[in-house]
Amino acid sequence: KFRQYPRWDSDKLDYSGVGLDVGYWDGGYYMWAIHPKNSSIAGGSGNFFLHVTRNAGNHWESPFTEYADGCNTNDERLVGRRWRSTGLEMTSVRWLQFNPYNTSYAFASVADIRMLRSDDRGETFEITGGDKFDPLFILNTVYDYDFAGPHTVFAVGGNFHDWPHEWYKNLIRGAGGVFVSFNSGDNWHRVGSEESINCDDRFIDVDCPLGDDMRRQILSVFWDESIGGGSLFVGTQSAGVARLQGLKSIMETGTIEQMQDLRWEWINTGLGSETGRIIPEIKKRNGVLYCLLTGNAPYYNNTNDVGIYEFNHTNSSWEHKRGSIIRHPSIDESFSLWAYPTSFDIDQSRNLWLADIEANGNYLASGIWKSSNDGDSWDRMQQFTFPYHITAVGDRIYASGGRSISHIGNAGWGDGGAFHSDDNGTTWAKNEVLPLLSNLNSVVVDPTDGTKVFYTFFGGGLLHGPKP
Repeated sequence: KFRQYPRWDSDKLDYSGVGLDVGYWDGGYYMWAIHPKNSSIAGGSGNFFLHVTRNAGNHWESPFTEYADGCNTNDERLVGRRWRSTGLEMTSVRWLQFNPYNTSYAFASVADIRMLRSDDRGETFEITGGDKFDPLFILNTVYDYDFAGPHTVFAVGGNFHDWPHEWYKNLIRGAGGVFVSFNSGDNWHRVGSEESINCDDRFIDVDCPLGDDMRRQILSVFWDESIGGGSLFVGTQSAGVARLQGLKSIMETGTIEQMQDLRWEWINTGLGSETGRIIPEIKKRNGVLYCLLTGNAPYYNNTNDVGIYEFNHTNSSWEHKRGSIIRHPSIDESFSLWAYPTSFDIDQSRNLWLADIEANGNYLASGIWKSSNDGDSWDRMQQFTFPYHITAVGDRIYASGGRSISHIGNAGWGDGGAFHSDDNGTTWAKNEVLPLLSNLNSVVVDPTDGTKVFYTFFGGGLLHGPKP
């Protein structure tokens, strides 16, 4: 790794945030060019950086990121400081979530560098997630967050990045877990025991006697203090949903050791017939808890089980909200429907929305789906080849994804991009004035200014600007 070597002096290199706080470990340059008329000007880029020189290599700039703490450090770029994007960001951001109890704080899910945190409403960000002695440090990517107070944040993730792109969407146990911070992300603690009370020997890559079945890649988390003495729900990339109860009083008056002695419980009754279960999202809408079960790639033999599920707290079981899926006339009969859903939401009128990506060869069969009768029947409202996120905000539905056939933006079949609908999905508009038009992962409305939104991108960082 390059960070093993002595750090260059600042007169040689303008360090970026990733270079200082993570290291230059992504394998080198993928693109490299020298100015054809002035050989003193050259530059190259890799996964996390873009470096250019204007004086034949005597000094290298990092023009994709702006150091935002110069007034506090006499312009010396230091570890653990704030940064601001210049619009050339190359990190891959899956989600951006604001703490509803304290909207100054925002947390981003970032491939390979764990997470970004902002304490100024998204104006600047710092790379955080603990040091090598912090349990969260084992993660490659933090995939999801939820919040229990102004400074209490839960985080889940694992050591495989880039779900749901390419083979990263497959059933993966991985190494990961569930963590909590009581100081807005400065320090983290593992939540619950690494051993559940009902480990299933059929889980992939699991030996129950080892007592580590909760050490796995986790994609989603939801906190509900109103039930079970404070319950935390998590969705994994291989084993379904697990629940930890009795957490509220321990977080308020107990110890870290007591919190880590709590045992997780798998709650998969009714949640499909296959043991391999990928749960991308868990949400509470209109007072009801739901989760999304997606396809068990690469096998795709759970197609009939895929979809949205409603949780019954009385008997700790799930009810499938999938009746008939009406095949759009343009979808060939040979292609399966709902091979790999990625996101869902339920709007204020109780319409159910689901996004699924093209997978397992189901050509032009994916898109944005809607049910107006609690899941009894589903209609496709918009063809969308690679949608990664759908969210309901008031009367508006946002759907975000790849603009064309792939997350790297190649031209080809199908539709995609930054969609939104203001008429219950009858018609859709696309935001085509964005500086980046491909690779879109998600959108979130700015909680401090409802006229603006944040967009997150695969390989494109974050954008902030006017709501379409």
